[in-house]
Amino acid sequence: MPLMRGIFHVWSMVGIGKQFYTSAWREANIIMNGTVGVVAGECMRMKVNF
Repeated sequence: MPLMRGIFHVWSMVGIGKQFYTSAWREANIIMNGTVGVVAGECMRMKVNF
C-alpha cells in the first residue's frame, strides 16, 4: 500500500506542477504580447514622426 500512496503523491505533484507551469506560461505569453504591442506601437509612432 505505501507504494500506491507514493505513486499517487507523485501524480498529484505532477498535476500541480503542470497547472502551475501552464498558468505561468499563459502569464508570460500575455506579458510578451503586451510588450511586443507597446514596442510595435512606439515604432509606428516613430515612423509617423519621421
